[in-house]
Amino acid sequence: MISEKNDQPDKGRIVEGRSTNVISEDSIVFAHVIRSMKMMRKNIYKSPKLILLKKGFFMINVIPLFLVVINLHAADIGSVLFVKGKVLVNKKVVSSAHILSEGDTIRTSKKSLAVLSLNDGTKIKLQENALIKLNQKNKVKPMTVVIDKGDAFFKVLKNKVVTSKNKFVVKNKFVSMGVRGTHFFVSSSTVKKEDLWMCVQEGLVAVKNKTDKKVVLVKAGEGIVSSRGKKTSSPKPLSWTKKLNWEMDPKKGDLTNNVSIKEAYTDLLDFDYD
Repeated sequence: MISEKNDQPDKGRIVEGRSTNVISEDSIVFAHVIRSMKMMRKNIYKSPKLILLKKGFFMINVIPLFLVVINLHAADIGSVLFVKGKVLVNKKVVSSAHILSEGDTIRTSKKSLAVLSLNDGTKIKLQENALIKLNQKNKVKPMTVVIDKGDAFFKVLKNKVVTSKNKFVVKNKFVSMGVRGTHFFVSSSTVKKEDLWMCVQEGLVAVKNKTDKKVVLVKAGEGIVSSRGKKTSSPKPLSWTKKLNWEMDPKKGDLTNNVSIKEAYTDLLDFDYD
C-alpha cells in the first residue's frame, strides 16, 4: 500500500493565477539571495582576516539558503481544482485551492470526487474510493502517478510533449503505463484485487506488465486488462468504455462516472490472451 505523510499547510497561496503570485515572491527572494551571495563573496575576498576561510564560509552559509529557495519552489507540483464530498491529502480533509506537493497522497471517500490540476497542464479526475500518490522528484524524470485503488481519468496535454520519451507515467505494483499526450481512463479494480483496466479516449498509451515485460500499445477507442501473473490482454474496443464520463470541467455538468467496473468483467469472455 502507499505510505502517507503529514500534510503541509497552504500558507494562503491562490489557485487561480497562483503562478503569478508564487513565482513573483520566489523571484524576489531568489534575486535577494543572488545579490547577497555576490556582495558576501566580494567582501570576503577583500578581507585579509577571512581570506583563508572564504571558501568554507561561502559554502556553509550561502549554499544551504540557495538550495532552500530552489526546493521550496520545486515542491509545488499542482493544486486541487475541484472537490465534491470528502477528499483527503495526506490523511487531512482538503477543499479546492489546496496546493499539491511532490509525494502527496490523495484519497477520495465514498460518493466523493476530485479534479487535480498539475503545473504542466495535466488534469486528473478521481472517482469515489480512489487512492493515488504523486511523484516527481525532478523535472528530468516524468511525472509518475501511483494508483493504489479506484478509478481515475487522466488528460495529458499534447503540446507539453516535446520528445518521443514518456511525459507522464501511471503505474501500480505490477504494470506501468507510459503516456505522451493522451486522454485515458484507469481502474485498479476492487472487485478482483489484482486487476487493472485501462482504455484510451484519445492518443496512445504504452502498457508494460512486469510478468512478461512486453510493451503493448493501446490506441484511441481500445482498452486492455492487465493482471498480476498474467500477460496484458490484446487491445480491443470494449463496450463498457463508451459509457464513461470523460468530462473534467465542473462548469460543463456533472463529473460523476456512473459506469461500474463490474461491467468490464463481461468483456473477459471475449479476450484472447497472447
